[in-house]
Parts: sequence; C-alpha cells; structure tokens
Amino acid sequence: MAAEVEERWLRRWAVVAVLALAVLACERTARPGGAGAGEDARIVSLGGAVTEAVFALGAGDRVVAVDATSVHPAEADARPDVGYLRAISAEGVLAHSPDVVVALAEAGPPAALEQLRAAGVRVVVVPAGHDPAAAAARIVAVGDAIGAPDEGRALAARVTADTEAAVAAARSAASRRASRCCTAAAPARSWCRGPGPRRTRCSGSPARSTP
Repeated sequence: MAAEVEERWLRRWAVVAVLALAVLACERTARPGGAGAGEDARIVSLGGAVTEAVFALGAGDRVVAVDATSVHPAEADARPDVGYLRAISAEGVLAHSPDVVVALAEAGPPAALEQLRAAGVRVVVVPAGHDPAAAAARIVAVGDAIGAPDEGRALAARVTADTEAAVAAARSAASRRASRCCTAAAPARSWCRGPGPRRTRCSGSPARSTP
C-alpha cells in the first residue's frame, strides 16, 4: 500500500515538472530575441572559470544567474545561485529566462542540459582543463558563446602572453639562484647555495649536500 502511494506521488511530481518546463519554455519563446547571443542576450553561467571569463569580457551585466562555484568577481557572487555545478536543476535555470547557458564541461547532470535544450535554450559547453592552452581555448569559446568573439580572442592572447612571461620570469629566477656559487680555494671546493640553509657542491668531486 505504501509503495502504491509513493508511486502515485512520484508520478504527480513528474507531471508537475514537465508542465513547469513547458510553461517556462513558452514564456521564453514569446519573449523577443530569446534565441540570440547578441548584446541583450541573458546569460546563465555555470562554472567559476566560465563566469570569470564572462565578466572579464565585459558581459557581466547580462549574467542573470550563476552556479555555486561562481564566486569571483564579487558581482558574480551577488547573482542568483542555481545550484552546484554538477547538480543543476533545469527548472531553476529556466526560471531566470536565459537566452544562452554557458557551461563548463563538468556541468551536469547531462539530463538537465538536455532539458534546457529541449526547452529552446541555447546551451554551449566549453572545455575545462587547467593548463594555459585549455584556459585560452575556454576564453575563446566563452567569447564565441556570448557574441564577443573578437574580445574573446584578444583576452585569450593577453592571458597566454602574461602566462608565458610569468613562466619565463620564474625560470630566470631559478637559474640565477642555481648559479650563485661560492668558490673556495680549489674547484673541488666550489659550492652552490640551494634552497634553505644547505649548500650543494656544483663542481669538482661528485655533487653532494653538506650542512
């Protein structure tokens, strides 16, 4: 008996969810310019890296909602929260009438993204990854998704150049530290100052560390 009651309630909730999605989709279709990604497109951003890119590209004023991982910049953290990145609710997203949802590849569940597409929302999934190449590709993809392709490519180029400059500076500093040798009376007594209080022999007899 209890199982039958539970099954009836589950069916009722399923019907309510489908009706809610249909109503929101109809409202969105009726709104002019709903399918575009132009200057007035309403954006829901899913993923902290995606949201930072959207704001960096100057489209923060068009962001109507974000996910729980989108805490930077401060303006993004003040936007309505549609839930955790991997547990997004299609109904929660549709409640904000977005024109485009820009989602990190880790966003989900897949069924929720499919529900958004079925409701007529443009869903753009951009690459994840943490290396410089992935970051640049993500910025370009975000720019394309929100109608700012030129700005996206320009920002990606700046980020790549800044990253390369930072890596080069770090390597140069490491090289200078390694070359600070204190030469004693003979080459066999030449030492390199390593990290911390220890010194490592850098010429002469086989390298070893000494206190």
